Amino acid sequence: MKLRPFPPLLGLAVVALLGSVSPGSLLAQEAVDDTGITVRLQGGAPAGEDVVDEALLRYLASRGDRAAAEVEIARLKELHPDWEPPTDLFGGLPRVDEGPLWQLYESGDYAAVRSRIEALRKERPDWTPPEKLVTLMAVNEARAASEAAAAAGDWASIVALFEAQPAAATCEHVDNLWRLAEAQQRTGAGAAALATYARIITTCPDADHRFATLQKAKLLVSPAELERLVGLEKARAGSPDRVAKLETLTARPAASAGSRPAGPDFSRIYKPGASVGDARVVADAVIRRRDAAAARKIGWIYQAAGDDAAAAPWFQRSLDWAPGEEAARGLAMSLAALGKLPELDALATRYPDVVTEARGGQVAVAVDRGDLATVLKLTRRTGKPAELLMRSWAYMKLLRPTEAQLSFARVMAAPDAMPLQRDEAVYGLIRAQIAQHLFQDAAQSIERYGLPPDQYNEVQAELLNQEIQVAFRQKDYRRTVALLEKRRDFALPDRGLEIQEAWARYHTGEMHTARRIFTRLDRIVSTEETEAGLAQVSRKLGPSW
Repeated sequence: MKLRPFPPLLGLAVVALLGSVSPGSLLAQEAVDDTGITVRLQGGAPAGEDVVDEALLRYLASRGDRAAAEVEIARLKELHPDWEPPTDLFGGLPRVDEGPLWQLYESGDYAAVRSRIEALRKERPDWTPPEKLVTLMAVNEARAASEAAAAAGDWASIVALFEAQPAAATCEHVDNLWRLAEAQQRTGAGAAALATYARIITTCPDADHRFATLQKAKLLVSPAELERLVGLEKARAGSPDRVAKLETLTARPAASAGSRPAGPDFSRIYKPGASVGDARVVADAVIRRRDAAAARKIGWIYQAAGDDAAAAPWFQRSLDWAPGEEAARGLAMSLAALGKLPELDALATRYPDVVTEARGGQVAVAVDRGDLATVLKLTRRTGKPAELLMRSWAYMKLLRPTEAQLSFARVMAAPDAMPLQRDEAVYGLIRAQIAQHLFQDAAQSIERYGLPPDQYNEVQAELLNQEIQVAFRQKDYRRTVALLEKRRDFALPDRGLEIQEAWARYHTGEMHTARRIFTRLDRIVSTEETEAGLAQVSRKLGPSW
């Protein structure tokens, strides 16, 4: 991967020559030093590789500074005699700007994305669109098509859609799996539906998604099949509380002592602590009487029990029998929790304020639960800065920094964004750029927008860490030491950086300093690395030490 050029860091007066190392990565790599000792790097290519860092050269070329570029070429040739400078420094085809494609994607205009892709292909036959962009569009289009088919009751189309695009129906896109299972059940493929539900229960990592799966299955499969699915989840449950919660899915209402012409006692659902069992006892009578108030109450009981799939139909009945904001609010909350966006949008035409409130509240709940898929789903059409920030951070947690960057940028451009929201968006934008290795862009953003001291120090420490890795890989040990010392202005080094400093000091002849670092680290935790370092330094210093 070629390095992007990086201009002088704000307040540092150095050119950042950054490697392709993921900031904050915990995955150390190993390389054999010229002493024969294995050295762990913080990431990137092994130290033993003779890596030629062309970042500064390309930066100078991008400015059209031929004189400075020639000086840099001479320096690189001296370091790497077999290296030849790139032939495309001051000519050749320009890089395709893919930013507008991602902006169109974030706006949801996939037709415009494809039109732009075709135009770029005609202009640049050598260019191919980003694979990630193409995949994301395919998944989201499959989601939208399946939602529309479900709203129209066209279940066979949903089955055909996901058979043709299996990559769109995975644990990462669990809502698509839910629609597939329902479509299979409604088209008579009960065994296939059961297999899809079982696949979610046995393979998907999110416990809340699995519980929601059982709630959905409960409405469609037989009691015996539900028992089997619940049994699969019980095998994964890690606590008695979780098992108890699962047992509520298969609990049966207690049989009544006898059938009386007067019917069930409706007052039981209005008593404090009314349960799902109480609701089930009166359910048939409520439907016969078309009692809107009782239907609302049953909806709230199911919702309090965490069963939004069961609550939504009761709120819908209440709304049909006696329209009003309370029933609309309950329905909106349940639809938002279930991620049923088409139904929520339809309800918003009559109760916009209620739906807006419910959607925002459910986004916050999903954030607290760590249900990132629901966060993205509920904020897909939002323009509110607070919700866009939640969406942006969800993208970051899902390791989708490109989309996060675009979402943070929308917050920064929102006319109704508060100053603190814009500040958070700036920080998020820079973190997203670093996560994509867009170090030049990150530096420009820091210089353009600024950061509070704590965030500034954190970001600068990460950027300097990238320089350190490049300098160490290039065996430029004096520069490695200088950068490590500079990084201390922003953050304390971790153990991995201290190991690198010890070896850098060793290679610059600072044996006593190297020995002191290795000794201190070995006393804290003795490892093969510290023992090897101490042994090598001792050999250099001789027996008198």
